Amino acid sequence: MTQLAFYTSGRARYLLEEHCDNFEEKVMNKTLIATTGILLCAGLAACTTPRDATQLSQKTVHYVCGPQGAQQPLAVQYTFQGTEALAAKVIYNAQAVDLTRATASNADMVGNTFRGNGYTWTTDKFNFDTVGETQGNMLTQDVVQTVNGQQTTVSNIIANNCMVSGPVRTHPNNTANPPQ
Repeated sequence: MTQLAFYTSGRARYLLEEHCDNFEEKVMNKTLIATTGILLCAGLAACTTPRDATQLSQKTVHYVCGPQGAQQPLAVQYTFQGTEALAAKVIYNAQAVDLTRATASNADMVGNTFRGNGYTWTTDKFNFDTVGETQGNMLTQDVVQTVNGQQTTVSNIIANNCMVSGPVRTHPNNTANPPQ
């Protein structure tokens, strides 16, 4: 039986080789096409996967703040890890302030809050994909004032009613060089 199976498979191969001049080349081509197809599918799948949670990137958003007719420009460069904002660099009146996202309080449940160096920047809730469509609420500065003989910290509003104005600039994988 083994000899018959060998003879049949040998005979089939002989017939294929006899009648198909390039039998081995056709088998190689089909293997190459199948391998290429698998690689293309893997490549396309990678394009549709969500942002890597370890990937750092930046986006700069330009706002105009204040009442109509008296609006002042304000720019914020957000640093993201994956889709979540980690930090914000607020540029207002030729001054840059580095802030980190505050997530330890309830303030971050409704919107995004960034704090540091005595300043607070609040916005509506956003992520990497929606930052260019999200309005800024206000920029405040903590100052110490004496009220009834007691020193207390109050938040002075520096800018409020901040609306997105202009295109969002994306800086993928580049947190070392701020925009020019």
